[in-house]
Amino acid sequence: MTKLQLIFLMVTIAYLMVKGVLFYIMYLVTLQIEAAALARQAKMRAYLSKVRAEDRERFREAYQWYQKRLGSEAGVPADVPSEPVAEPARGTRMPDPEVLREAYQWYRRGTAQQEVSAPAL
Repeated sequence: MTKLQLIFLMVTIAYLMVKGVLFYIMYLVTLQIEAAALARQAKMRAYLSKVRAEDRERFREAYQWYQKRLGSEAGVPADVPSEPVAEPARGTRMPDPEVLREAYQWYRRGTAQQEVSAPAL
């Protein structure tokens, strides 16, 4: 083997070793990033479930109206509740229950008129 071939062989081996080391380092970094992302995902899921539970509680009356409306569409008669289920917490963005009730009744009247005036197919 000539000296030039030997130099080329050593350079090629060094290149492959550097490439292997870089691959291993990138693999370890990827594992760390993945672990951090999974932790962040679990934290975000816990936060979102907490927010959804708070929203369910805060808008419980609206959800009950919605469920009753779904029941009335299925043929089960349902009325809008006459009394608010719970007082809204102070400092929340939830409007007054009376305003919600009036808006819901207005919406029901509008959809009932649309169903009557809809053309038959």
